[in-house]
Amino acid sequence: MSFSPLILTYNPDNDPFLLHSNFIWWHHGLPGGKYVVRAGQSTDLASIPIGMRNLFDRLGPSVRAAIVHDDMCRRQWETRKKADDMFYRALLDCGMSRWKAKLYHRGVRVGAMLGIGGNW
Repeated sequence: MSFSPLILTYNPDNDPFLLHSNFIWWHHGLPGGKYVVRAGQSTDLASIPIGMRNLFDRLGPSVRAAIVHDDMCRRQWETRKKADDMFYRALLDCGMSRWKAKLYHRGVRVGAMLGIGGNW
């Protein structure tokens, strides 16, 4: 599927990045076929633990998927598991390989079990 253009700026006051225009992900698995992250939202992109940052690039192909996932978690979209599963699908839509997307997905599932980002 596809994503709209992404315009972010560095935001040192809160989360490091601020979204300047609505960001849309079109995917057949979403209600209405799309998910919209509203302009003005902040994000830390992919929250990768310090010890794993050599393996995973938070500014790499996961950026668009991470923005959607952050917003889904912030808004408590459906369930945490569904938000995490959609993160996996978004990673694939970003062009990430299946094996690497599965690693990212496992990471957010572990985070959910630890209460990181909420587990509604």
